[in-house]
Amino acid sequence: MPVSNNKVTSIHYLLFVLWLAATLFAAHYFISARLVAFDPDNRLISVNSSELIEQMAQLSVLEDNELTNTLIHITSENCACSIYSKKHKQDVSQQAKAQGLSVLNVNLPETYNSIIPSTPAALIIDNTGQLIYFGPYSEGLACSSSNGYIELAMQNYQQGYSANLIVADSKGCYCKV
Repeated sequence: MPVSNNKVTSIHYLLFVLWLAATLFAAHYFISARLVAFDPDNRLISVNSSELIEQMAQLSVLEDNELTNTLIHITSENCACSIYSKKHKQDVSQQAKAQGLSVLNVNLPETYNSIIPSTPAALIIDNTGQLIYFGPYSEGLACSSSNGYIELAMQNYQQGYSANLIVADSKGCYCKV
């Protein structure tokens, strides 16, 4: 008859602690690799809202478009983070259209050099050509509306406030342009 040993020894505790430490280390490593700064080179640090809109209007991908009263979704080729933000982007587009904004989608090539530090990003310009919002959709690993900056800016604009908000200090799933 087999005998079972139900005795937990200190070696078992040691193995459990080592396993737990290795698991936590691996989780931290993989999560921190995906959490990157939206503006790692500080391109936006000294830019005001008028300069930002002027530089954005000069981008070849936008030069033939009327930018007033517009939401512009900015993505880049081969950016995996755009997959995570797809639902959020759709929700923001619906909200923008309900507020009477036009919606443009811009896909930047990988080697595009501009004021845009990372993608996915959004730019909202009011009917007078003033900046409402520029920055990422949200922060964190999952680009969701629960931690979104853009919804707050759109709600404030709908209530009559225009913050000229440029969000540069954020960490999340972004692809550097």
